Amino acid sequence: MDCEYPEDVIIKAVSGKLADKAPAVYDFLSAFTITNDDQLSMLPPVELDGEDVDEVAAQRIADNEGVWSAWIG
Repeated sequence: MDCEYPEDVIIKAVSGKLADKAPAVYDFLSAFTITNDDQLSMLPPVELDGEDVDEVAAQRIADNEGVWSAWIG
């Protein structure tokens, strides 16, 4: 999609102790990914159609259970 939004980088940073203190959180953060296309698909409903960002995010979660469920094991 060609738009005015520049490509960006998501950096995940955690304490070295997280794997021991909260292994489920560590595993989730290690597995989490989101592509530019994923992000861009959520922008038009919010930016152009005025939909609520929380509702758009909730719909994205509902529509992609197969993706995020793999992140939480």
